[in-house]
Amino acid sequence: MSRHALAEGLRGLPAGDRRLLRYLGAAALVALVLGVLLGAATGLARGGFLSLGPLDGYRALTGHAVSIFFYWLYFAQAALLLAFAGAHGDPKCGIALRPLS
Repeated sequence: MSRHALAEGLRGLPAGDRRLLRYLGAAALVALVLGVLLGAATGLARGGFLSLGPLDGYRALTGHAVSIFFYWLYFAQAALLLAFAGAHGDPKCGIALRPLS
């Protein structure tokens, strides 16, 4: 599927489906930014530029790992797979089982 066909397929989706894809993309970006910030805080703490307690350092490291490797990947993959499925199928039908998504 070419990029033009993908864009046309996404434009043909119902408004609720496009809104769902935007929300999933926004949630992926929020999780990514949070993970990057927590990773930077962990790096600054390890370098001695930021003073964190022992528990706070591990909490920042755990928050970084969970945000990046679980939430960001989950939301980004869900958005991409639903976008491809919605654009490839019948645009009038939209994404199947959208309330479940």
